[in-house]
Parts: sequence; structure tokens; C-alpha cells
Amino acid sequence: MQTTITPRLQHQTHIEGLRAVAILLVVFDHANIPGFSGGFVGVDVFFVISGYLITGLLLTEHAEGRVDYFRFIARRLGRLFPALFVMVVATCSLAYSVLSPQILPEQLAAAAAAMAWYSNFLFAFSELAYFGPSASSNLFLHTWSLGVEQQFYLIWPLILLLAARRGARPDGSSSRLLGLLAGVFVLSLLLSLQLSREQPAYAFYLVPTRAFQFAAGALTWLACTTHPLSQVVAKLLSLAGALCILIAAALLDGTQAYPGGWALLPTVGTAWLIAAAHPRFGNLVAAVLSVRPMLYLGRVSYAWYLWHWPVLLLGAEFILEPKPEGNLVLVGIALLLAVLTHLVIERPFRRLCARTSVTHTVLVFVVLIALSSSLLTKWHKQADEWVAAGAEQRVLDARNDIPKIYSLGCDEWYHSDVVKVCSFGNVDATRTAVLIGDSIGLQWFPAFEQQFLAPDWRLLVITKSACPIVDGPYFYPRLRRQYTECATWRQSALELIASLGPDLVIIGSSAFYEFSALQWEQGSARVFDILSPSSEHVIVLRPTPALPLDGPACLSRPPMPLFAADFRKPCEGPAENPANELAWRALSAAAAGYPNVHLLDLNDLVCPDARCRAELRGAIVFRDSMHLTASFADSLSEALGKRLDEAVSNDE
Repeated sequence: MQTTITPRLQHQTHIEGLRAVAILLVVFDHANIPGFSGGFVGVDVFFVISGYLITGLLLTEHAEGRVDYFRFIARRLGRLFPALFVMVVATCSLAYSVLSPQILPEQLAAAAAAMAWYSNFLFAFSELAYFGPSASSNLFLHTWSLGVEQQFYLIWPLILLLAARRGARPDGSSSRLLGLLAGVFVLSLLLSLQLSREQPAYAFYLVPTRAFQFAAGALTWLACTTHPLSQVVAKLLSLAGALCILIAAALLDGTQAYPGGWALLPTVGTAWLIAAAHPRFGNLVAAVLSVRPMLYLGRVSYAWYLWHWPVLLLGAEFILEPKPEGNLVLVGIALLLAVLTHLVIERPFRRLCARTSVTHTVLVFVVLIALSSSLLTKWHKQADEWVAAGAEQRVLDARNDIPKIYSLGCDEWYHSDVVKVCSFGNVDATRTAVLIGDSIGLQWFPAFEQQFLAPDWRLLVITKSACPIVDGPYFYPRLRRQYTECATWRQSALELIASLGPDLVIIGSSAFYEFSALQWEQGSARVFDILSPSSEHVIVLRPTPALPLDGPACLSRPPMPLFAADFRKPCEGPAENPANELAWRALSAAAAGYPNVHLLDLNDLVCPDARCRAELRGAIVFRDSMHLTASFADSLSEALGKRLDEAVSNDE
């Protein structure tokens, strides 16, 4: 038996259920709920749904002879912009009251990009600054997908209308239309595969590398109108589709080049579910997608998507120790805001736009844009004035209080795999010390430099930011690819050090690399295999703990009313951290097999009483959440020297 479904947008309840699946995946991923590390594929589900629905809408209207491109765009504006406007203005208002003026300009720039639906370009083409805030701390990072969708809405109708005018029949039976959509799918997928390896940020954020997902939705519409499924096939496809999405959500974790080939899992899975989970088929997946809670979550999914990310980030200002249970409370608050937004903003504006002309809809859009631009400009000016006034100059200075090795060009980060050696002290010295590591290890340079001022010593610095001195492959999330420059550089650096035969080698790395205990231990042992035979002493620094927040930003937060200040997170946190403990145990185990490799723990100097503070005894400790200020590191030079002497004396 075959069941023919002529798609009708207003009756496809399983689509709402799929939207619920998509938003739950995204929200649980961002809330760090265990088991949903790949929940970001929920965005892919949204893209396929949009391709399906918009293609169906446009082809249906074309068949009825009433396609109006400008009215189509106006409807999209009326559907999406009012809720976006409310979220952006409310988020910026709260951010202005809660966050440091230091970081407001960047947030406000992203807010403006979100309102104009080009934030995906902002994040794709933003210049990476290693010591600058990462995109993950941006309140409007999630709006990149809205930019992609809106750009799709602008382009897709023109492509379909062009195909229709060239003789493609809107019922999907035309080979010309099928060939066009298949061509878009294949070309976009090939581009995505290529750029996911070479330019992963472009591949992730831009429309050309995401177009295959919209095309997959469009092809699904054509398939549903021309090739009805049997009950048995629908049952199998619906189960397979659900399995594809669940596998992607559970197994992906951001360490894979994405979208690329991995994106086919949620893309194909969603297409199968759209085609095979219609309530008319009566299968299990269709029943799950059509239950009332899923339908309601689907209806408010857009608003929930808008609110969940800024609520999570701003809520973190008031949660002492971010944990999944605390994040669940925050996303619950976001859901309440979404329901309110749906009832008060989305539904009324949707009804209003249905009754008004294109001109009036665009006029409302222009008024809201003008209002938001005025507010954003005002907030940006006030933030700039605060920074220029210098009221918290020492906090501003702390942000740029970095070791001089960076201004000297000693660290080329990911831009090169060439080993660059910076030399300090007497070039004709008889004894050599080498300091090698990432930015966490090299944050101690000011203190070590003071220890090697004697004329018989020279200090060589070999560093690459975000590159662990652990022999093993490393996927760098910030670059969204394997950090191949790091691997090449590290091997060359180790071979160079071995050829120098130094008196002392000091190694330092962050603890926050995604290595297992075994990878830490074995990768470190392979490093010691090279350095131990060629060096008199090898010292391994314990990774420094991190603050749960940005230190200078916390110290420069605006004051709050007393009742609210009691709930605000203090500018400190516990020194204990599972990642730090894991790395330290592994380093200790690796060092145990080498008589001249010793460990140096300075963490009690940085975080006394097992508490890390943004400010300690009047000195600003951290220049962000992880790195010590150069001034603070320099102040510990004498204590570091004593402990270094004790560690080295163990070999004597």
C-alpha cells in the first residue's frame, strides 16, 4: 500500500515536531548536557526544514500564478524580525548593566550585525586575536544561522523562479528543476568538503557551503510530491532518519571538520524524517513528533533559539560554578521568555503582516532598524567614553600586560610552523636554559628572565600559542581543524633543543587540551625521550588554574543594586579543576621514568588557599581568564627561583 502526501504547509504537524528536536539538540549542547556534544547539528535540521518549506511555498504559489518576491521577503521580515529586535534590545540593555564596558563595543558590533542579518559574515571573516575574546563569549554568536537563513530567503526564490521561467514545472516533475536542485546540492557539498579542510570558518558560517542542506530540503519536497512512499518504506526511513540525527548529536563533539561530510548525517536524516514521519503513515517516529509537547516546542522554537544563548552567557554572571543543572535552569528561563515572546510579539506581528501591505511591513521594519541603531549607537558611545575616561586604567592596562616576547615576534601562532628562537642574556654565555611551551608556559617568562640575568647564562625562548608540548595530534577548536603547524613546529623545536644540548629545559603547557590521561602521559613521555638524554635538567611546570570568568572584565563591571549584587558571581573561583588534575597526574607519571625530569608546582603562589582571584593583594593576577599578567608573574620571580633551585638540586 502506498500513501500519497501532497504537502500542505499548514497541516504538516511532524515539521513542528522536527523543529522541537532541532531546538532541544541545540539548547542541550549549549547547556553542556552530557550526551549532546553534537547538538549543534540541530541547526542543520533547521536548514533542511527551511529548504523544504520555502521551496514548497514558492512552487505552490508559482503553480497558482501568484508569486510575489517582495511580498515573500516582507512576510519573512514580519515573521522573524520583531522577535529578533526584542531579543537584541533586551540583551544589550542587560549587558550594559552587567558586563564590563571593555567588552561592550564588540558585543554591540555583533548586535548590529545580527539585526542586519549578516553576523555569519562577521564571525567568518573576523580576524582571530589569540589573546582577544573568542567568539564563544559573544552574546550574539547564535545569530549566525539566522543570517544564513535570511540570505537563503533572498537568493532561493530567484533561483526557483529562474528555473520555472526556463520551463521547469512547479510540481517537481520537470527534470530541469530536479537537475538544478541536484546541481546545487552536489556543488555546495563539494565546496563544503573542500573548505572544511582549508578554510573551516568559511565552511561553517557561509551560505555557499550550507546550500546543500537547503537543497536537500527542496529535493525532499519534490520527492514527496512525485514519489509516494509505502507504509513499510516510510517506517524504515523514519527510523533510519531518527538514528542518523541521534548518532550525529551523540558522537560529534566539535573536533571534526564541519560541516563537510559529517553534515550529511543530520541532513539526510532530516530529509528522511520529513518524507517518512508524516502522521498519515502512523509509524512510531511520526507519533513521537506529533505529541502535543513537541508540537508546542516546535512553535516556540524560533523564540527559544533567540533567547537561550544570551540567557546562558548572562546568567553565568550569577552562577558560581556553571554545571548542567544550573544551565538547565537558565534554558528554562529562556523557554519562558520564548513563550512570552511567541504570545506577545510573534503571533500579533504575524497576524498584522498578513493584513498589511508590503510597503507597511517594510516601513515597520525600517522604524525598528532605526530605533535599534539609535540605541546601539548610544550604548557604544557611552562604553567608549568610559574607556577613554580612564577611570579603571589599571584594569585596562592589565588586559595588555603580556610578556615582551610577543612584541618581539617570538610567537607566530598558527601563521607558521617555522621554529623561531628568541635569545635573552649574554650571547656568549657558557650555560643555556631553554623555555619552551604555549602561552600558559610562557606567561612565566618575566619571572624566568630575572633568574637568568647572570653573565654565564643565556635564556632561549621557543614558543607557539595553543600548541601543547605533548607529542600527539590536536584539533584546534578555534581554527576548527587539526593544528598541523603545531605538530610540525613541535617536532622541529624538540630536535633543535636536542642538538643544542642545553643545561636546563623548562616546559610549560595549558591543562585544557582535549587529551585523555593516556594521551597526556604517552605524548609527554615521547617528548622526554628526546629532551632527557640531551639536557642536563628538564623541568615541567604544572599548568596554571583558570578563573571561571574574565578577570579584568569582572573587576571593571558596573556596580549593581545591593539586592542584585548579592547574587553576582565574585571575581574568583576554585583552583581545583578536573582537567588540571588529570594533566598533572599524567605528567607526573610520565616524568617518573626519567631521573633528570622534575616537576615544578607554582600554583599555590598564584591561587593561595586553593582559590584563584582576579586580584590578589592589590595586584591584578589574570589578564583574561587563563593567563597571568606579566607584572604578577614577574613579582613571583624570587619565589620561583628558590623552587627552581630545589628542583634542580634533586639531580645533584
